[in-house]
Formats: sequence, C-alpha cells, structure tokens
Amino acid sequence: MKLRVRLQKRTAPLELEGAEPTLGELRAQLRRALLPSWGYRGGKGLKLVVFQTPEEENLLMPV
Repeated sequence: MKLRVRLQKRTAPLELEGAEPTLGELRAQLRRALLPSWGYRGGKGLKLVVFQTPEEENLLMPV
C-alpha cells in the first residue's frame, strides 16, 4: 500500500507491505523509517489521522 504522510508542512511517500496493513504496522514503519529521517525520535505521543478521498472510499468493501 502506498501512502502520503504529512507532518506539519512536510509530506513524504511511505510504502507498506501486504494487501491490508494494520495501523500498528503503519505506526511501526513511521517510527522506523520516516520520523528519524525528519529528526524525530521514538514517536512518543504519535497520533495518527487517516484520510481518504471520495474515490478511495468507493474502493472500500464493507466488513
């Protein structure tokens, strides 16, 4: 899954393995790869907000 991550005024691509990665996997990848490259350590107090476009909403299947 390919994502765009925005933190304050920075935006970067982030790719997650697997067809349906979990939020835990997203958080781990952010802590491991992206946050250190932006000068952040540990990700303490990290809050995730997930947005999707109307086009993406049509692709989601009800559970």
